[in-house]
Amino acid sequence: MKPVLPPIVSADTVHDLLGGDRPPVVFDLREPYRYSQGHIPGALPLDPALFNRNTETARGLLPDADELNAQLRAHGVCADRPVIVYDEDGGPAAARAAWTLRAFGHEAAAMLDGGLIHYAARHRLARGKPPLNEDDGDFEGAWRRERIADRRHILARLGAPDLQLVDTRSAAEYGGRDRRAWRAGHIPGAVHLDWRLTKGADGRFLPEAALRALLAERGLDPNKETICYCQSHQRSSVVCLLLEALGFTRVKGYPGAWSDWGNQPDTPVAAED
Repeated sequence: MKPVLPPIVSADTVHDLLGGDRPPVVFDLREPYRYSQGHIPGALPLDPALFNRNTETARGLLPDADELNAQLRAHGVCADRPVIVYDEDGGPAAARAAWTLRAFGHEAAAMLDGGLIHYAARHRLARGKPPLNEDDGDFEGAWRRERIADRRHILARLGAPDLQLVDTRSAAEYGGRDRRAWRAGHIPGAVHLDWRLTKGADGRFLPEAALRALLAERGLDPNKETICYCQSHQRSSVVCLLLEALGFTRVKGYPGAWSDWGNQPDTPVAAED
């Protein structure tokens, strides 16, 4: 039976899983020198660029499926083992990796809430070189389109009563004052929710009650199709995982995001006056 894991896990959960009969594959997405200074025991270093593909006009697109499969298997990813990814503080790098793995069909992929900072405050770290990976994995991923939106899908659904768009960028980007593409602003009808508002001062997500109140303030309905985007679907991956963890049933991420939408000549754009 394939394991299932919530998209966001605590440091204590990771620690407990490491002591199980079938421990997770753990990926450290930080710079190599940081890995050598201290990492979760058994973690393997991995370049977060594996989970993105960039072109001249769009960033954060889906990676090539064949290459992703090959790299994941080479790093020991199996269909029956959980995968935990972490960065320094539970930010967009870890979220994008976990979101990509889940969109690729691995339902037991999760990001570490609060990142290594929180884990290190509660549990001992290992140091030195990564462990030898003696066995290849058997995972064979494929894109799950129910988790992924693209420009064509959004254009076809724009204005539908059961669609809600969530822009997770800064207020200046949303309002068009901070231009990071040929055109500035946001997708018409998108609700603004800066991803940073979901986090506490310690880098972990806010308590569930506070998060639900934050979402309710924005009028977000857990039963509607919900498409999250930012500039390149890094920050919005954080919100995708959070919404899924809170029971939203139709959550999609938009790879490419504003770097795709905002660099088109004819996509509709809204901005503050």
